[in-house]
Amino acid sequence: MNKKEDDVKVFIPKPKTGNQADASFDEMKKDYLNGNLSKAKNLGRIVAGTFAKDAENNELLKLSVSCGVDLTRKIKDEAIILCVFTAEYAFDRTMTKTLSAAAVSNFYDVLTEDSAELYNKLLSSGSYSFYYMDIDENENGSLADPEKIGGTFAMLCSEKGNENFIKYGSEIFSLSYKKYRNMIDNTEFKK
Repeated sequence: MNKKEDDVKVFIPKPKTGNQADASFDEMKKDYLNGNLSKAKNLGRIVAGTFAKDAENNELLKLSVSCGVDLTRKIKDEAIILCVFTAEYAFDRTMTKTLSAAAVSNFYDVLTEDSAELYNKLLSSGSYSFYYMDIDENENGSLADPEKIGGTFAMLCSEKGNENFIKYGSEIFSLSYKKYRNMIDNTEFKK
């Protein structure tokens, strides 16, 4: 088959329209100038630091006991992955795109520096995809149902349908989300 050069179609992505690009740039510039960008980055570092503190206080162990779950290494790893997912979900749900991106970026920077093993488990885990499937999109944004998250957590722990595991996953998500949401709300972002 002989084709002429002018028969070949080349895809050229269309750039964002001036208004969209300008609005994104203006938002980022405003957040930089009023200090919000710096606050978001610091928040990401602080939230990442909570994992070590929670580990010292055996928060996941205490919660597992109250839910009737024997906390093995595999289950603890899955619980930590759920906490990391919840932190990212809280950033995305409650902050502007620019501030969320800054917080998430620094959050992962701290995880890679302080806990490379955890970060590598996150990279190799498919858990995030399953948790994201539990999020419903509606006119109010993304909404996660703690019961669905708990069911997914149980499935990922090879305990599908086990009420204790569903409760444990649901409690991890709910309590973590509340904690991260409070941290975000207490960060005095300027309007």
